[in-house]
Amino acid sequence: CHCSRCSCHRCPGLQVPWERTVQPGMKVGCRRAIDWLLRELRPVSFTFRDGPEAKFARYGFIAQELEKVLPELVRTEKDQKYVVYQDLIAVLTLTSQVQHGLLSEQEKAAQLRAARLDTQARDIARLQRGIAGLTARIGRWEAK
Repeated sequence: CHCSRCSCHRCPGLQVPWERTVQPGMKVGCRRAIDWLLRELRPVSFTFRDGPEAKFARYGFIAQELEKVLPELVRTEKDQKYVVYQDLIAVLTLTSQVQHGLLSEQEKAAQLRAARLDTQARDIARLQRGIAGLTARIGRWEAK
């Protein structure tokens, strides 16, 4: 993995999705895996059919869909599947931390590029002034 933050975010006993292999012997890069994970998660809104919570909109994931992406976060009990949201929060927090690290790296790179562009703009302005001076001198020589 090319992400400097991966080794910092390991939790004992937690196999995060980007530690899996796509093909035997080939590790998935942290950035690609997190992008994939976030693309595959499909949040939904729902309401319960009855009970005191029926009047409120809820947000979550369909357990059968989440099971395809993160099977460790889905449990089955008496033919009913449910999401272990506490574990999902940990995984999403981890992906957020890694994404934040990547964003910070990109911001630093953008600042460096902006500084280089400023330097180049000053160099171009200096060269243009030099060219203008040379053009004026050539014009005076030709006028003689």
